[in-house]
Amino acid sequence: MRYSNVTEAQKEAILKTATKSKVLQDLDLDSVTLNDMNRDLVTKALVERNTVGLNNTGLTYDQLVTLLMNIPTSKVLNLTLSGVNLSDLPDQYLSSTISKVKTLDFKNAQLTPVQLSSILCECIWSTSIEELNLTGANFSGVSPQLLMDAFACLTTLNLCSNSEATFLPYSIR
Repeated sequence: MRYSNVTEAQKEAILKTATKSKVLQDLDLDSVTLNDMNRDLVTKALVERNTVGLNNTGLTYDQLVTLLMNIPTSKVLNLTLSGVNLSDLPDQYLSSTISKVKTLDFKNAQLTPVQLSSILCECIWSTSIEELNLTGANFSGVSPQLLMDAFACLTTLNLCSNSEATFLPYSIR
């Protein structure tokens, strides 16, 4: 639904239908503004999906907390929160997703060094996380040893830099 122009009533209908669906496995709401939707409705629509795309959706703090608190007991295996400002969230909400998902995309999510350290520490102990996208993250203040240890546990890691003219993804396989 990338860049789709949908009304509030249409967004609500999409989320309510997703909540009731038993066959819908993936829901990508890329660039569909969701900050005006009920946090419980958003969470219920997403937790039964395998793949959830929330790139540039403008989720509020309350929506994010509600969703992330439910990820560890959800069916979500692939989660994209790129372009969503996560800097105000307590690090435990972000790191708790690592214990459940296989693929996590936090590209341009404005993560703080404390949040990054928590996420990377959880990667070391997780038996599920395989792919992590931290494009645009500021790693100043993150221990080099923690970076090395966490990166060694992943099959794919994306660390493109937004501050350079050329984007170079790093992938460990």
